[in-house]
Amino acid sequence: MIIIVALVVVGALVVALRRRAAPRGGGADLPSRVVAIAARWLPAHRREWGRAMIGELSAIHDGAARWRLAGAAIRVAILPPTRHSGTSATLAGTGLAGTAVATLATERFLPALGVFVAALGLLLTACASVLAGRWRSLPAGRAARVAGAVAGGGLLAATCAVVLVATTDPRATLDPTHVASLALAATLCGYAVAGLATVRSTGTPATGHWVAVAGAAVAASTGTAWDIHRLHGAIPLVSPAAAIVTAAAAIVVTAVTGSRAAGRRAGLLSALLGAPVQFAATLLVLRGAVPPATLADSLAGDIVRLAVTPLAMYVIAAVSAVVVRPRTELGRPLYQ
Repeated sequence: MIIIVALVVVGALVVALRRRAAPRGGGADLPSRVVAIAARWLPAHRREWGRAMIGELSAIHDGAARWRLAGAAIRVAILPPTRHSGTSATLAGTGLAGTAVATLATERFLPALGVFVAALGLLLTACASVLAGRWRSLPAGRAARVAGAVAGGGLLAATCAVVLVATTDPRATLDPTHVASLALAATLCGYAVAGLATVRSTGTPATGHWVAVAGAAVAASTGTAWDIHRLHGAIPLVSPAAAIVTAAAAIVVTAVTGSRAAGRRAGLLSALLGAPVQFAATLLVLRGAVPPATLADSLAGDIVRLAVTPLAMYVIAAVSAVVVRPRTELGRPLYQ
């Protein structure tokens, strides 16, 4: 816990220093800042729309009209128009229908997972509908596609593991308050979306994708072995294997590519790809091998660790990328 608090404090200090160092626009009101943020959130092929909205706002002086334009800018940033306008609607309709069918089937056969399946389906449908207007194509390049497939596979593996546990040990997945079900659904959806977004980032080179995929495999396998070994002891909130792999991925990619930003993304991506796989593998190994009460405790702890891991791994990756000198003697032969 002390390590987690220290990591969070370091991250907060970094953010605070960046904000203090960032130039502030004199006299900019809240609608201006909202439109500026919305313009930055637009896809690359719609950035000219953002500049046009900023210019239009500068010519409007009525407060209510400025807020209306700010609201329109937020709507366009979240749901930008697409060349095929029916894509988002089709995805939304298909996702809602699939979620309804899956929820009804789960309530019939595995009622303990009804809320989890409904929440996960609705979240994935909403994210797919929004991202359909922002992403014009799938990730390009073999490395990016492999990393994207691992991100989707981790979500599928974690979901299937929870379903199998509920089938074998229903008492391990009982959740009267539904808090754990909602938290797990939101966390798994967040991992998938964040992983795919990092894969699609133009600042993540192919080297970063391959290093992240390899690191995810190492972190998931060693982390699962560590969890099984420490099952009846105190399991740390942050996996030591994931922390080491994240730091190593950030250092290697920074040294090879000469970009600390690419190193940070590679380190974070290794955690985003590996954590859901480790979560699934741990549940599958423990399924039927330990009492339901022990499995339930392990499941609850794993949900908390899943939620904490991205922030902790990002801080570790950022610190690791800073301490290495880009394009070192180690990096040159790897880059060549």
